[in-house]
Amino acid sequence: MAAERMAKSVIAVAAVLVLAGCMSTHTPALVEASSQDLSLPEHGSADAGTAGNSEPAIFSKPDTSFSNRQQLGDEFAQQILARSKRSPDEKLQAKLQTMVSNIGRHVDGNRFEYRVYLLDDPRPNAFTTGGGHVFITAGLVAALRTEGQIAAVIAHEMAHNASAHVVKGAHSRKIVKETATFSENVMHQRWGLPWLGSSIEFLVSTGANKYTREQEDEADFLGLQYIVAAGYDPHEAPRAVMALVADGGDQSELENFFFGRHSTAKARVWRFKNLIKAYYPNLDTQGMKRSSADYDELAMPYWKAASSGTVATQ
Repeated sequence: MAAERMAKSVIAVAAVLVLAGCMSTHTPALVEASSQDLSLPEHGSADAGTAGNSEPAIFSKPDTSFSNRQQLGDEFAQQILARSKRSPDEKLQAKLQTMVSNIGRHVDGNRFEYRVYLLDDPRPNAFTTGGGHVFITAGLVAALRTEGQIAAVIAHEMAHNASAHVVKGAHSRKIVKETATFSENVMHQRWGLPWLGSSIEFLVSTGANKYTREQEDEADFLGLQYIVAAGYDPHEAPRAVMALVADGGDQSELENFFFGRHSTAKARVWRFKNLIKAYYPNLDTQGMKRSSADYDELAMPYWKAASSGTVATQ
């Protein structure tokens, strides 16, 4: 009976997810750990939000309470810090923390004490473990050329915190993992229908990717609002995306729909520009911040090192 219940639920969820996935808006993340080949978590990695819950994820909802989000975020952050090398650049670290504190004042319903950590890693990346913890790499500082672009990335990760995307994303991935196990144990070994199990697993995985893209869509939108409220030129957000894909290329839309957790950079830039037109049609950006002399001075060694093929450490 349990297997039949699970089978019906998995098939139903697969149908719903694939239909919803076909209507995906293909709105990608600004930058996220899964977009880089790093031994670091993407937002919502591990089984966040489901710890201590033995009920299959397909029958339950993620625990999005503030206490759970804070506890798991703290635990995951400590794991990252234990296995990652922090940058010794205390001055840039302090500047980034000032930026985070400034942006954090404009996060609706903010209860987190936001902290940013600068990692000594040459690959451009940013991610959050939840609980108000935001990580960026030295490689990201080298890749983006204004304070506003870094602010856009930071605000995007802060939006993931505010919207409980870490635990929600983990819950979706647990459903995918449970579906794979069920397909192997029941559809394949017990019922002798490996083709059906593989098909359902593919549909659920595709649908889960769609929901992750929706979370990235929301984080982009909220992050844009945060940086505008903090005084940054909103056009720095699409410029950040363009800077990050300048050398790395972009996925095709079809490839990204089936296998990507965020949409193409081209789609993301297009949407950012349209959000700015729709929500800030009369915004005078002339007096808004794109960068600052103090940030440029601190970031200059990273830019110079990147031009020479290395990443600076202080």
